[in-house]
Amino acid sequence: GQSDNITGQLLWSESHTPNRTDLTEQWDGRKINDGAGLLYWSHSTRKEDVFAQVQSFGKDFRADDGFIPQVGYSEAYLEAGYTLRPKKAFLSRIRLFSANYIDVRPGGDVLSQRLSFGSGMDGRWNSFFRYELNADAIRVGDQLLHRFRPRLQAQAIPGRVVNSLAIDTFFGQEIDFANGREGTGATIAGSFVLRPDEHLELRGNISRRWLNIDEPNGMKGRLFTAQVERLRTTLSFSARSFLRLIGQYTETKRNPDLFTFEVGPKTASFSGSALFAYKLNWQTVLFAGYGDERAFDSDTDKLEASSRQLFTKISYAWQK
Repeated sequence: GQSDNITGQLLWSESHTPNRTDLTEQWDGRKINDGAGLLYWSHSTRKEDVFAQVQSFGKDFRADDGFIPQVGYSEAYLEAGYTLRPKKAFLSRIRLFSANYIDVRPGGDVLSQRLSFGSGMDGRWNSFFRYELNADAIRVGDQLLHRFRPRLQAQAIPGRVVNSLAIDTFFGQEIDFANGREGTGATIAGSFVLRPDEHLELRGNISRRWLNIDEPNGMKGRLFTAQVERLRTTLSFSARSFLRLIGQYTETKRNPDLFTFEVGPKTASFSGSALFAYKLNWQTVLFAGYGDERAFDSDTDKLEASSRQLFTKISYAWQK
């Protein structure tokens, strides 16, 4: 089958700030108003799909009641795809696509843009694979910085014991947003879910990112390495009770000599928690928990205790 859809929206906002001056605010009595517009078109068949959208927001457009994170720019977006469905193969669906956009300010200056080509694939074991070639340009201060970074994503649900595996990576060129310059690096994020038996579940997440710079002025080397590791263990004793343990460690190592402002060489923290729950009946649940927070102390070069919590809670539902 084939489907086509065209949708447009025009919005207008107006607000008035009364004359008022106090210790925390200065309202100057201005009346501001501006508009916004959106138009998109989509077309799809069994194999082909195309989506195009343009939108524009005036710099004084107010969206206090909406979900618009930015105003004062215009955007054009275009995505097109072609889908293949192999038979009797490991892959059951292959979609080749291109997704591109450009954001500009009213004067025509580019805020950000992307040119992207890739493919998404479904396979056996409820698996999904995605590969992208992304060329980005992002304005940082008064500079338009560029990066080319491929993306590789894979996830699968092999079975009951190894219930989920996933990895998502970006690698190649990167942008040092803090110092406003280009570099190289990578981001690797992975997760897993293991269920050794019907009573035990292990959920793990790990992420690691690093950025290198090589400046003509001689500044060269690893700018920072950041990582996050998290493990959640849930042990169900019965239909009435369970124990949940969570541990998370975060760490960032930096080279202060490569920064344009003052930073510390290392920050780190650890948080752990334990929660026990027991259901007395279908209306009443008893909770008991413990939490422990630790932060890295540069003087001792160790994780020092920063806070501890111990709590109990009873949840009961009254009905009339």
